[in-house]
This record gives sequence, structure tokens and C-alpha cells, in this order.
Amino acid sequence: MKRTRRQIREAFDIQQLMLHQSCAAYDTGLRFEGLRIATTVCTLVHDGGKNIHSLLSMMGLKDKMMFSSSFPKMSPEDVKKFTMLTPLIALHRFPDNHHEFVPLSHRRFLQGKKTMPVRYASFQERWNEDIIFKNEDAMLTSRQISLALRNTEGGSHYDED
Repeated sequence: MKRTRRQIREAFDIQQLMLHQSCAAYDTGLRFEGLRIATTVCTLVHDGGKNIHSLLSMMGLKDKMMFSSSFPKMSPEDVKKFTMLTPLIALHRFPDNHHEFVPLSHRRFLQGKKTMPVRYASFQERWNEDIIFKNEDAMLTSRQISLALRNTEGGSHYDED
């Protein structure tokens, strides 16, 4: 049976509350909340195959919305010029050989500026095209990092590799 608009809206409200709580907990130092954040983000925005529909798509909103990005639009040629590019997240390596992606603090990102430039992009551009991490030839978009955290790092599944 198809869900009603009301049920979809209630599910959206719950996911939004979960995202808010997980972000608050993450900000207190509970880094594992990044796994739940990625899973919630996927529930809200990721569509895949013929049976995976995001809440924003079910509400008819995703393609009508603009998403904020704190990173300027770069052409593929511009991206190639950089060996390292970490506009939104940094890779931290620890002595025990584990690593984690950590969002750059606003203070560090702003580097003394009073405001952070924000541009607005379509969902496609923000999710699939904006590079949020680059180290040598390895690059990640929001989609890639969200799906990796959800699908292989313990958000919804934990893979052997």
C-alpha cells in the first residue's frame, strides 16, 4: 500500500529531528554520529534504482530546492590543478592506523574572514559534482562519502573490506 502524503511528511519530520540530534552529538565529540548522519542524509535525499526513493523526492521537493555549498564552483580542469583540495572535510590519520574524515571547523575554514561565501546549487550539482575532498587522485563528492559511510563503514552495513 502506498504511503500517504501525511505519512511521508511525518517520516521527514522524524528524519529531520534525528539529523539535528546527531549533528548536535557529533559537535560534542561523538564522531560515530557521522555514520548516523550519513544514513539520515541518504534517507532524505538519495534515490537509486527503481525501488529507492528519497523522502524529498516523494514529497516532490528535491528537484525544486537549491542546496547551499561553501565551496566555489570549479571546472574539472581547475580541480586537476590541485594535488590536495579539502574545502569541506579533512582526513585525519591516527597512530593506530585508523583514519576518519572530519569537517573543517568554521574558524579554520574562514581563515579570518567574517563571512563564508555561500553559493546555491541544484541537488545534482551539490550531491554528485561538488568535490568535498581531494588527495592526489582520490576525490570524493557528498554522494560518495555519504554512501560509503552508510553502506560500508557501519551506518547501515559494515563491510569486510
